[in-house]
Amino acid sequence: TMPRAYRQAVAALTRWAEERGLQDRIKGTLLSHIEVSDPFRAAVESFAGTALFNVLALDDEVAAEAVKFVRTKRLGAVVVTPLSQ
Repeated sequence: TMPRAYRQAVAALTRWAEERGLQDRIKGTLLSHIEVSDPFRAAVESFAGTALFNVLALDDEVAAEAVKFVRTKRLGAVVVTPLSQ
Protein backbone atom coordinates (compact mmCIF):
# COMPACT_ATOMS: atom_id res chain seq x y z
CA THR A 1 0.00 0.00 0.00
CA MET A 2 1.28 3.42 -0.93
CA PRO A 3 1.87 5.64 2.12
CA ARG A 4 -0.40 8.70 2.30
CA ALA A 5 2.43 11.23 1.84
CA TYR A 6 3.51 9.46 -1.36
CA ARG A 7 -0.06 9.02 -2.61
CA GLN A 8 -0.84 12.74 -2.21
CA ALA A 9 2.40 13.83 -3.85
CA VAL A 10 2.09 11.40 -6.77
CA ALA A 11 -1.53 12.44 -7.43
CA ALA A 12 -0.61 16.14 -7.35
CA LEU A 13 2.44 15.54 -9.52
CA THR A 14 0.37 13.64 -12.08
CA ARG A 15 -2.14 16.51 -12.30
CA TRP A 16 0.72 19.03 -12.54
CA ALA A 17 2.32 17.09 -15.40
CA GLU A 18 -0.99 16.87 -17.27
CA GLU A 19 -1.69 20.60 -16.82
CA ARG A 20 1.76 21.48 -18.15
CA GLY A 21 1.68 18.97 -21.00
CA LEU A 22 4.53 16.95 -19.49
CA GLN A 23 2.91 13.50 -19.60
CA ASP A 24 5.54 12.39 -22.09
CA ARG A 25 8.33 13.38 -19.66
CA ILE A 26 6.76 12.32 -16.33
CA LYS A 27 6.03 8.62 -16.75
CA GLY A 28 4.26 7.71 -13.50
CA THR A 29 5.37 5.31 -10.79
CA LEU A 30 7.74 2.40 -11.25
CA LEU A 31 4.92 0.13 -10.07
CA SER A 32 2.77 1.14 -13.03
CA HIS A 33 5.53 0.05 -15.44
CA ILE A 34 6.37 -3.43 -14.21
CA GLU A 35 4.65 -6.78 -14.26
CA VAL A 36 5.45 -9.44 -11.70
CA SER A 37 4.17 -13.00 -11.69
CA ASP A 38 2.04 -13.90 -8.67
CA PRO A 39 4.58 -16.25 -7.08
CA PHE A 40 7.17 -13.45 -6.98
CA ARG A 41 5.00 -10.49 -5.91
CA ALA A 42 5.69 -10.73 -2.18
CA ALA A 43 9.43 -11.00 -2.79
CA VAL A 44 9.49 -8.00 -5.15
CA GLU A 45 7.35 -5.90 -2.80
CA SER A 46 9.55 -6.85 0.14
CA PHE A 47 12.79 -6.14 -1.74
CA ALA A 48 11.75 -2.93 -3.53
CA GLY A 49 9.61 -1.46 -0.75
CA THR A 50 8.64 2.17 -1.31
CA ALA A 51 10.94 2.39 -4.36
CA LEU A 52 7.97 0.92 -6.25
CA PHE A 53 6.33 4.33 -5.80
CA ASN A 54 9.24 6.32 -7.27
CA VAL A 55 8.04 8.53 -10.10
CA LEU A 56 9.93 8.01 -13.34
CA ALA A 57 10.99 11.09 -15.30
CA LEU A 58 12.53 11.23 -18.74
CA ASP A 59 15.47 13.46 -17.76
CA ASP A 60 17.15 15.35 -14.92
CA GLU A 61 15.55 18.68 -15.83
CA VAL A 62 11.94 17.57 -15.49
CA ALA A 63 12.80 15.46 -12.43
CA ALA A 64 14.17 18.57 -10.71
CA GLU A 65 11.09 20.57 -11.69
CA ALA A 66 8.83 17.86 -10.28
CA VAL A 67 10.66 17.67 -6.95
CA LYS A 68 10.68 21.46 -6.67
CA PHE A 69 6.91 21.55 -7.30
CA VAL A 70 6.17 18.99 -4.58
CA ARG A 71 8.52 20.61 -2.05
CA THR A 72 7.44 24.22 -2.56
CA LYS A 73 3.76 23.27 -2.35
CA ARG A 74 4.43 20.93 0.59
CA LEU A 75 2.41 18.18 -1.06
CA GLY A 76 3.99 15.21 0.66
CA ALA A 77 6.93 12.99 -0.15
CA VAL A 78 8.15 11.92 -3.57
CA VAL A 79 11.23 10.42 -5.17
CA VAL A 80 11.62 11.24 -8.84
CA THR A 81 14.06 9.01 -10.71
CA PRO A 82 15.39 10.32 -14.04
CA LEU A 83 15.58 7.61 -16.69
CA SER A 84 18.57 9.36 -18.24
CA GLN A 85 20.85 8.04 -15.50
